[in-house]
Amino acid sequence: MKLPATMYFLKPGWWALHVLSIPALFGGGVWLGHAHEASQAHGASQAHVGEHPAPASLTGNVLRDEMHDLQLAFDKLNQGVVLGSADGVVEAFHKVHARKQATEAALEAGTVRPPRNADKLEAFVARDQAFHAVIEGAVKAARSNDLPAMRASSAEMLDGCVACHTEYR
Repeated sequence: MKLPATMYFLKPGWWALHVLSIPALFGGGVWLGHAHEASQAHGASQAHVGEHPAPASLTGNVLRDEMHDLQLAFDKLNQGVVLGSADGVVEAFHKVHARKQATEAALEAGTVRPPRNADKLEAFVARDQAFHAVIEGAVKAARSNDLPAMRASSAEMLDGCVACHTEYR
């Protein structure tokens, strides 16, 4: 089988494209990783205990926004339990706490309600407060890297999520 001449001697443009694009893509990836790490470190240095900036809405519904951040934080907690490290768990739950403040204000103002059983709002709020006490336990365990307590908090949180969604979602 005879190959075409273009297959034997590739054009100079082909070489220029490949010689330049591969290092450029690799360098861009390294730069993005460094920029992301720097932004995370800057954000962590700006955060103080008890201070939570008002987060931007993701869905237009503060309750759903809180559930979104709660899901991310719960995943981070479970990842920490599995990997044996509490890295990032506390920060993830700080975002949930900031969302909780916005949700409480919206519930008081009447601008948001649970999808089902909205007439049982006092019970919903009481359940939410009890759930956030479990979150505080998980954060305390994560701060001290207490993996058995993190595991127990994870199981308790899962039960709380399922029970609340069964009644109110």
